[in-house]
Amino acid sequence: MFIPLAAPLMLTAAPSSGPPPLPKNVKITSISEWQYYFNYNYGVFRAPANQGAELERLDIDITYVEPQAPGASKEPLFLPKVAVLILRGGDMIDDDDERMDYLAEVLEAVRPLEFQWLSDTASGGYSPTAHLVHPAVVEAGERWSEKGMLRKLVLQGGFPSSTCPDTTLMNPNKALDFAFRKWSVEEIDWNLDNYTPTACVTIVQHYLLAVNTEYWKGSCKRVPTRALIFTSVPKEALERIRNLPTKIGLPQPAAEWLQDVLFVGYGDNVSRIWGEHPPVDERLYARLRAELLVLQEHRILPMTMLWA
Repeated sequence: MFIPLAAPLMLTAAPSSGPPPLPKNVKITSISEWQYYFNYNYGVFRAPANQGAELERLDIDITYVEPQAPGASKEPLFLPKVAVLILRGGDMIDDDDERMDYLAEVLEAVRPLEFQWLSDTASGGYSPTAHLVHPAVVEAGERWSEKGMLRKLVLQGGFPSSTCPDTTLMNPNKALDFAFRKWSVEEIDWNLDNYTPTACVTIVQHYLLAVNTEYWKGSCKRVPTRALIFTSVPKEALERIRNLPTKIGLPQPAAEWLQDVLFVGYGDNVSRIWGEHPPVDERLYARLRAELLVLQEHRILPMTMLWA
């Protein structure tokens, strides 16, 4: 009887899993995380590791930016694909030059399409009606704008000023310098969550006074933005915001621009607060362009439906 030989044992090597994929989304929420990614000696976003080569979204709580050892050598940061840069807590450490010096290196290394400046309101922390923005952040945005990269500015919290706001908060008719006034963006999306109706109106009023000074009274000829969205606006503030152009004496071009681009609301649902239709084709185009920008992340509802 023929007995076949046993088939030889075939040993196959386990497929190599290869290196783990590079991160696309990183959030810095501790000093140890800041050191892991950005430390001068071993930070993985530096050469030779270059673990930031595929990073698209970088979210940094500035309170965890940690100064490095004096005299430490460093390799350059490599973050070529960051499209969204989020900075949190800047309103709490606006005068910390040492910390901001280390953050400035990150700002220099990225070219974002979207920049988010978020205060502590979402976590229930204290957030002033207005706060100072460090020059390192202001200058970074101006560089991004000059290179034609920046498209969207997302704000959460109070009015960001490039000058100390303490002496002017009691006088809402005195214009503060809007810290991001020289940034060229298509859209500004501003979350006013956790603010009282009066505080919301004050913040919007400071913004309108600032852009009126910069654009319609100043030398800048381009419009401040193509779409302006204020979300988490209390119903009690709506009528007062609607009356602001008249109250603060906006010139007609500024008032018309505001009617064309401004949306207010809650969360993803927004609406216009002026219902009249513009009489000229140029304004129809501006309104349509604003709506196309807004519709990327919000639903536009009739005012009567949103605040019913």
